[in-house]
Amino acid sequence: MAQIKKRGWTQHTWKLIMAGGVLTLLSIVFPSTFFIESGAWVLLWYIGFWWGGDIYGGEGMGFASDFFLSPYDDRYMTIGVITTVLLIIALILMAISAINTKNERNIKLNAGMSLLGGILAIIGPIVYYFYLDAEIPAVFWDHFLPFLGIFLPIIAGILGIIGAITVVYATKLKRKV
Repeated sequence: MAQIKKRGWTQHTWKLIMAGGVLTLLSIVFPSTFFIESGAWVLLWYIGFWWGGDIYGGEGMGFASDFFLSPYDDRYMTIGVITTVLLIIALILMAISAINTKNERNIKLNAGMSLLGGILAIIGPIVYYFYLDAEIPAVFWDHFLPFLGIFLPIIAGILGIIGAITVVYATKLKRKV
């Protein structure tokens, strides 16, 4: 008679890592900062794309060089692209780790990829925030506020790190049984 496998919580650790990957993807899609003041609003993405309008119905969109960041557009675009690349690498690492963990292939490598993806997801928005604070002083963070694109990768990174720890713990439990 075939033995039935128990499907405990250790079989679902890949979902935690995949959730981190999905949040990382959403952090790239959602704006990183926003500005609301005097009847005007602007949403700004990592890659320098902005979309905004005012209470009179006027709307516009473009890149940082077309907007008020023009003296600082090179600095903004540089850190924005670096942050986007870090988040894409974190997304890829977490997705590969989740798929391989689900299929129970090379667990140690998957835990390492999830851990590295989580760390990159946390580092990206932190570097973005502090670089802009240092390079565009008294202009950027005095007007713009962090939005979902800043907070989601930090949550995703925490999920990736917890997923890596859980994968290692789950493999140790399997070896004891």
